Amino acid sequence: MRSTQNLSSERRSELIGLAIACLTLVLFLALKTDGFDVSEQSTRPLDEMHTVPNLLGAPGALVAGVFALLVGDARHVLYSLTFIWAIMLISHRPVDRLLPRFVGAGILLISVASFLQLNVSTGSSNADSGGALGH
Repeated sequence: MRSTQNLSSERRSELIGLAIACLTLVLFLALKTDGFDVSEQSTRPLDEMHTVPNLLGAPGALVAGVFALLVGDARHVLYSLTFIWAIMLISHRPVDRLLPRFVGAGILLISVASFLQLNVSTGSSNADSGGALGH
């Protein structure tokens, strides 16, 4: 069996991209199958967040709940960005200038959360559609 030192940079990039794609799929499933119904409760129960129905069980409910509270419905931007990152790595496109990319992703997330807070009265996953960041 070959060690990771013997892998070419292209293969290493593909493996990292595949790992990020798998994490993106898990994040997508956790966020899209969030069973919290905003019409039944106005706020998420913080102490019982893991009891909200989710396809991935308690870990998925916790991930979906935390992101819903932090960024509201803008949480769907997260798996979109990680999917783009995975595609770039798999297709051997350079992922350089990481600091500007992370800053840009943060600005995008803040902008979407703020926009949702301004224009949507009640989100699909939280009473505040922009979450704490948009509020």
